[in-house]
Amino acid sequence: TLTVVEDTCMGEDQLDLIVNPLPNINITPIGPFCANAMPQALSATPFGGTWGGAATGNVFNPVTNGPGIHTVTYTYTDNNNCSKTESLDIEVYELPEVVIDPDPAEFCDNEGSVLLTATGSNGAGGYSFMWNTPSGTGTDNTYDATLSGQHFITVTDDNGCTSTAVTVVMSHPNPTVEILDPGPLCGSDDYFAMNATPPGGYWDGAIIS
Repeated sequence: TLTVVEDTCMGEDQLDLIVNPLPNINITPIGPFCANAMPQALSATPFGGTWGGAATGNVFNPVTNGPGIHTVTYTYTDNNNCSKTESLDIEVYELPEVVIDPDPAEFCDNEGSVLLTATGSNGAGGYSFMWNTPSGTGTDNTYDATLSGQHFITVTDDNGCTSTAVTVVMSHPNPTVEILDPGPLCGSDDYFAMNATPPGGYWDGAIIS
């Protein structure tokens, strides 16, 4: 109501104002995610709003956003031209890492195998391991490799996040060594040259000087 008084005269007018409520926004919670997770669709009501912050369109990508806590926003404008913005924090977990030692790995056939050791780091700790190899699987942090080929190790941390590493194992056949028979020797011989195949080895024994 507006009242105006001039001298002894008075005028009055009234205006009814309507205050519209702001839109009620509800964002569907998602997360947390591992840093190698697939892109995640965002949803909110009412439909037809605009996403912002760490969102790309209506998608949140854990890979491009990386580890940490990220905020997405949703803004909606209703038919009364009233706008409201809500936000959602989404956590992305750091990935564990794993290395294999030795890398690459080699062994000779007469040794039978080579011991591989996996070491986890980063992530949430509490690591568990899964080997996938030409000779089978294993769940320890060590694996006795008996065959040539790629040996994969996947580490999982307490957040359920995983990372995989691979090493190549190569087994080498032992050389076939043959000492050539010199035949009968005379006691008067001062020395005799011994020969063997393949060349390049070293000699040992009581008669070698």
